[in-house]
Amino acid sequence: PAADRNLFQMFHQEQPKIEAVRVILRQVFEAVKHLHEEKLMHGDIKMGNIMRFRIDNRLCLIDLDASARIVPPGGEEESFAGAKFSSAVLPPEMIKRIDTEEQLEEFNNYWESENDADLKEKVEPKPYKKQGTVKARYVVKSFRTDEEGKPVKEGLPYELKRASENIDLWSLGVLAFTLLTGEKLIPSTRDDDCASGAAMHILYSWGTQPEVLSELFKKIDDNAARDLVQQLLQRDPAKRPTITSLLNKHPFFHPERDDEEMKGFVQQMNARLEDIDNTLHSQAKQLEIMNANNLVIKKLSDESKSELFHTRHELLKSIFEATGVKTPTTFIILNYKLPPKASDEKVKKILDLVAAEDGSDVSVDLPDDLQEYRDQVEAGIKWSKRIKSINSKVAAGEVGTAFEIIKEGIKDLISGNEMYLYLIDELTGEPIRADGWPITITGPLEIVPKLFPLMQVGMRAMFFCDGKVGLARMFGFPAKRVPIAWLEGAQESVELLKQESSVEGFSVVHDEVKRGSEEEKSVRGASLREFVDFLGKKDPGLKDGKTGHFAGLQRIGDPDQGTALWTMLTD
Repeated sequence: PAADRNLFQMFHQEQPKIEAVRVILRQVFEAVKHLHEEKLMHGDIKMGNIMRFRIDNRLCLIDLDASARIVPPGGEEESFAGAKFSSAVLPPEMIKRIDTEEQLEEFNNYWESENDADLKEKVEPKPYKKQGTVKARYVVKSFRTDEEGKPVKEGLPYELKRASENIDLWSLGVLAFTLLTGEKLIPSTRDDDCASGAAMHILYSWGTQPEVLSELFKKIDDNAARDLVQQLLQRDPAKRPTITSLLNKHPFFHPERDDEEMKGFVQQMNARLEDIDNTLHSQAKQLEIMNANNLVIKKLSDESKSELFHTRHELLKSIFEATGVKTPTTFIILNYKLPPKASDEKVKKILDLVAAEDGSDVSVDLPDDLQEYRDQVEAGIKWSKRIKSINSKVAAGEVGTAFEIIKEGIKDLISGNEMYLYLIDELTGEPIRADGWPITITGPLEIVPKLFPLMQVGMRAMFFCDGKVGLARMFGFPAKRVPIAWLEGAQESVELLKQESSVEGFSVVHDEVKRGSEEEKSVRGASLREFVDFLGKKDPGLKDGKTGHFAGLQRIGDPDQGTALWTMLTD
């Protein structure tokens, strides 16, 4: 035969050094350049399709089964890549991710009539799994042809890719990477198809993990060779250079040149490499920060759940031990009655305000009929701020002293001769308006400071469930988003709600909760007793010696474990 061996055999048997690799790549590039000048895409450049002639030891490209004519955009003729392929040498734009069962069914229906069993097996979707669960499936953007050899496009869940020089350029980058490192760019079979869905996922998501690319390209020791590969393996097809420019100007193909022009090209190359390294480093740093932030958020979430579980357990356990009565513990006390629940129209107006200020620094005028809802948000902020100011003054000591400090701290919030206690639905976060509720507290209002620590517990729980919105909803705010302008000054005031135990601000209560003390004079015990006694006298059911009414709230959960929730949503 005219050829003695293919490039795969040459590479593994002769193990060429970089100078020999340079000669190999130049000859392959020149062959591909000739095809492109003839407006042909090879479509399947790989070691097995590169042969060496016996006569002059020159290389040639073979197997044009996957080739397609390169037609300029806007031309009448259609020519697509992917009729034949080796998926591991294809660029990212040739890979389709199938996320839905509908897309999968559409794809399978398209190929159902194909009679070539080998082709059907080759195009079969490859599942991508994480922790044993299929997250997606990947396929090559391939297609069938009709009896006249024209592509059948109807019924595909993707658009076909036009034949292009850029597809060959990527394949040349894959080839160069393997020749220079001795490794496969993508895990692949002997036929250079992706070995699995995970391998196709690498291709599909190419460039989205900069730190991975950085480590990958570091395997190429020679700077000029690394720059060549990095230019060819760019995710954006438009950024891949032409073969002509690489052959004429790239330092990798001209190591012997020392003229001013080549020195300029080398400077450009070094600047490019430095820029890529800096970009990759910057992206990797940003990714590191994002991952750190995600870990912080996850940690906060996990800690929040743990703290809320512990808090609920301790508080309910204390109630059960002290009284044997099962009672809700999330409530607010206001010096005014809340208006009726907002209409859907007003909720929409509030959400329209949120939408209007999203993405801009423009303040939005407040319609008169929404003022009462802004007042509700401000009420929540006021109580939060008061927790902050009282926190700095309360120190471990006797129960009476702690309550006197609290009384002094909230005296301006206890105005008039009447206040109103609303129970909170712990699933929806909404205050309950029902027959007999809210409970009216008439003067003297001495009980309010004694209930204040327990009110903070509920505020903390609602804050952790839904942030500042959860806090606002406790005070009657009807929407699930709050205009940013309404929350001005809220950040600092709610920080206390994040602290280690639900009542850390009141260190007397905090110390007792942490120790689980049963001392008769603990603030915790006193607050709970005051609250239970108050409900016994004021709840429409309990005051008549019957089962608690609790504004219609019902208890769900396990009382033995202290994980109760009180809600109207019994379904």
